[in-house]
Amino acid sequence: MTTITLWEPEERPAYILYYGDVEVVGPTLAADEVVCDMCLSDLPLRPVPVVDGDALCLECLTKVVPDWQSQVTPLLELIWRTQISEFQASE
Repeated sequence: MTTITLWEPEERPAYILYYGDVEVVGPTLAADEVVCDMCLSDLPLRPVPVVDGDALCLECLTKVVPDWQSQVTPLLELIWRTQISEFQASE
């Protein structure tokens, strides 16, 4: 079974690249700047569902883990769906 982990994003660098001994750090992303690693859509879900290191929206999560509802509480599913509705209404 593929496991879903939950992530509470914090302020972080957009990327870190290593060239030998040189480290290049990208611009800082705010905690609310998260995109789905599969489809690149904005990801308003908190906590963020993560599978194999990839942050996923519910549409992509359903493709990767079809039975994802069995791994989260009904309350968390309701919270996520509410967050999506509020995000879509604000666009």
